[in-house]
Amino acid sequence: MNSATVNITIMDVNNKPPVLGDLPTIRVLENTAVGTQIFQVYAADLDESPIIRYRINRGNCVARNEEGTFIKLSDFDFVSAFDLDPIEGTLKVIS
Repeated sequence: MNSATVNITIMDVNNKPPVLGDLPTIRVLENTAVGTQIFQVYAADLDESPIIRYRINRGNCVARNEEGTFIKLSDFDFVSAFDLDPIEGTLKVIS
């Protein structure tokens, strides 16, 4: 009978959830210049060698007009006016 010794190293599989920094309500004026950075998202992950990626979740986005009335994404695609850099977390106006 042959035998072997095998060493197994288990890599961290993201068992600690990332913690987001403050996420305030952001007000963007209609005449804000294209390319303007309006927010910096920050998250911390206590896992070893974490890889954090950011994205806009279209299903959870909310917008209001000047009177405070909700704007439906189906009526106006306000999400496409913004870009969130997936690595840096910078939120910019793009249209």
